[in-house]
Amino acid sequence: MLPKFHLDRFKIKRSSRTKSKRKVSLIRLLKPVGRVAAILDKLKLHFIPNFFVAQFIPLYQKYLSPLKGFSCAYSRLYRAESCSEHFRMLVRDHGLAKAIPLFEKRLQDCKSANMTLKAYAMNRRKAG
Repeated sequence: MLPKFHLDRFKIKRSSRTKSKRKVSLIRLLKPVGRVAAILDKLKLHFIPNFFVAQFIPLYQKYLSPLKGFSCAYSRLYRAESCSEHFRMLVRDHGLAKAIPLFEKRLQDCKSANMTLKAYAMNRRKAG
């Protein structure tokens, strides 16, 4: 173990302002994408973002999702499709502009499912 004065040198000091800027939610990022998709919808160019999303989601599911180390809480709790699969189906059925608000609702449901699973795990640890 290194002496304390060596460890102090490597500490990164961040103000509370930079911490709040770094945390960006997915819902926040989807809002401008939804606006652009709505504009493309009005211009009858909705197939462009739909195509890119249809190509990106399977790549995400195959290569990026396994690296996260956890699975979708909603799918674990309710035995339903994962959030990424749900988003893919929403885009396929409704288009990107209409899918984004529906997906935001799904992400909120997934967050509450995650809290439910965490509470269940805590209760099992206390009981066991």
